[in-house]
Amino acid sequence: MSGEITLNMEHIDQWARGHVSCRQCGTRRYPHVGRGYCTRCYGLIRRIEKIEGLKPSDSNILPKWICGAKNEGEFESLKAAYIRQIQERLEFLRIREVKLTGPVDSLDVEYELRYLARAAGARNPERLHGAACVINDLGAEQRLELFRLLNVIREEIPWEGIDYYRLYNDARNP
Repeated sequence: MSGEITLNMEHIDQWARGHVSCRQCGTRRYPHVGRGYCTRCYGLIRRIEKIEGLKPSDSNILPKWICGAKNEGEFESLKAAYIRQIQERLEFLRIREVKLTGPVDSLDVEYELRYLARAAGARNPERLHGAACVINDLGAEQRLELFRLLNVIREEIPWEGIDYYRLYNDARNP
């Protein structure tokens, strides 16, 4: 197909010796940064390592979100809740790379459409509920290409980062 969208493979030769793709998410679409990780995963892995190494006695370097811990138990709960959110992001990136290689089903495409409608501020993104029935009429290759096109848009939406409300809620209600 002449109009086919292909995955960005320009960074394929920029991987470290001994690594064909990112150790975490498996991508080859983003360049290698260090230790076998791509530009998306490396910073997240480093954040986890940094948080895991924190102790309550490190009061001069503690991030603001953890300074309010009342005791060591709450301190550890906050750390664990923070790390969980980073791990969820890493897992999302890994699953995304798997989906981009196919196959995708009509519900995958519907979910992306609904997510992008919410991100665009649509008044009623739920109007797309049930779109999978129409999308199901597309062939497997067409669904995959549509998913890849939607992914191009999704990757332009910045990750919102840590949800601190959820962080404190999770830490206090494990």
